[in-house]
Amino acid sequence: SNVKQVEVVKGAASVVYGSGALNGVVNIISQWPTENEPKTEIDVNTGVYDRPLIKYQQWYQAPPFFTNINVNHQRRMKNFQFIIAGNLTAEKSYLQFNDQYRMQTAFKLRYLHPKIEGLNFGLNGSFQYERSERFFISKDLDSNIFIRGKGSDDRYLRTRIDPFISYHNGKGHRVTCNMRYLNIFRKGNGTDPNAVDNQLIIYSQYQYTWKNMLVFTAGIPFDVAYSKSNLYSGLDFTFHAAAYTQLEFNYKFLSLQGGLRYEASGVDSIVVKNLPPIFRAGLNIQAAKATFFRASWGQGYRIPTLGEKYIAQQFTGSIVIVPNENLQQEVNWNMELGFWQGFKIGNWKGYFDAAFFWQQSKNFIEYNVGTYANKYNNGQKIFPDSLEFPFPGSGQLLGIKPLNVENARVAGYELTVMGGGNIGPVGVKILAGYTYTWPGAQLGPDSAKYSTGQFIKDMFYYNFHRVEGEATSKILNAMVRHLVRTDIELSYWKCYVGTTFSYASDPEKIPGLFNAAAIFIFHNATALTDYSQQHIKGDFIVDIRAGFKINEHVRMGFICKNLTDRLYSLRPGKPEPTRNFTLQFRYTF
Repeated sequence: SNVKQVEVVKGAASVVYGSGALNGVVNIISQWPTENEPKTEIDVNTGVYDRPLIKYQQWYQAPPFFTNINVNHQRRMKNFQFIIAGNLTAEKSYLQFNDQYRMQTAFKLRYLHPKIEGLNFGLNGSFQYERSERFFISKDLDSNIFIRGKGSDDRYLRTRIDPFISYHNGKGHRVTCNMRYLNIFRKGNGTDPNAVDNQLIIYSQYQYTWKNMLVFTAGIPFDVAYSKSNLYSGLDFTFHAAAYTQLEFNYKFLSLQGGLRYEASGVDSIVVKNLPPIFRAGLNIQAAKATFFRASWGQGYRIPTLGEKYIAQQFTGSIVIVPNENLQQEVNWNMELGFWQGFKIGNWKGYFDAAFFWQQSKNFIEYNVGTYANKYNNGQKIFPDSLEFPFPGSGQLLGIKPLNVENARVAGYELTVMGGGNIGPVGVKILAGYTYTWPGAQLGPDSAKYSTGQFIKDMFYYNFHRVEGEATSKILNAMVRHLVRTDIELSYWKCYVGTTFSYASDPEKIPGLFNAAAIFIFHNATALTDYSQQHIKGDFIVDIRAGFKINEHVRMGFICKNLTDRLYSLRPGKPEPTRNFTLQFRYTF
């Protein structure tokens, strides 16, 4: 996401619209069986990637393929509920050395106490083995764009155990405690050591509801982790603890929320505990039967990650990833104003939603390409002299380093229309949305460098104009400003057919030193500029799908993604999938 949103309160009038695939994910996370009759679902998805539209970019002989198999069995036996699921994923990637193989089994167990009404407890868990090849960046942005220039090979074992207990007495009181133990083990490949991460999470919450009018919530989340990485030396300890409380008031047309949270975090010996409390508030007003107004305001922060502070790695050629021990925590606040209007025209029902958002950050963390000193705070060298730039012994590095931007503002708006109805015997569903973002940057403590008034003027002006020349100094690096998505689905009898249109504008700001880095990464000083010129109007992607419900037990579907076989990237150096075809099969019994 372009916008880092923290502690945002949404209005009560929000509506969720999801695909069948998303609903399946939600089900396995939240659904519990309620019937004694057992139920089993088997989903199989298999497909192939087409060749690139530009023939000389094809590097493979046999078509790359992918397969995903999911099995989900659930049952209730009196007061005992359980779900057992399994997944197998295999992908021979369209990118060289980016194959993926995963095997996972998961379970959910819950016991409803027969004598103490409202008491339940249980245990969830999963075990996963993964063998993955990582495609970090391509050799170039032309003939070798699907060939790996830099990457890695990883093998992981992941274990998750989640005990929980919950009790509500029917008089408005509810107490829950959720725990998690997570172990991630990465097998070294001979040139780097094994890596392991152990994490313990405890999340306890109390909630009291009075006459469906007042809801009081309080909780204490805590997590601690101990890890050894293959990317930086030593053992690292991290922790995060918080205490929060929230009050919600609901009466007829009005809904109000307000919350307070205090946090403390630490990485090794660095403890961040003197931050002020974080506030958030929200309201929702029902102005008419199907008309709602909402507003929210919230604060947030994040401390730098272990990777940002400590990872020192050679990226490719003379380009290195430079750690920054001096990174400061990022503090922000954000606001949203929204309007929701439902409508009915004949047998058509739907809604229109409009939202304006504004986020302001201090010490915004952003990766930048530049030349940096080859030493830690204690004077010790980060990399050997042979990697220094422009010559060994210069004491400088050409690399990518996370830096604090003094201030950053991100604002914009989002428009959404969703509706559904019938045209004769044909059902029609439509979802359309547009998101505009103005990612303004303010470099320096002097607020006059980019005043709020000028920021707002620029935001509306550049909604309809491209940012060029000196104006690019006003925005953050590599940010997508325009996103459009439209989905239309027709259904008749037991069949459906649908299409999705997506558009993303091209980032307008590529820092000059990125081109210098391109010499060492892509062996072409104009690679990024050339690629940007080819995509200056953005990327338009079309997907289509169709399906048929044979009976109550069997469904089949077909999906074609990237129908026009458009070559595009969400970030330069890693192209998105070529045109690909998927067959889906679901059997329920």
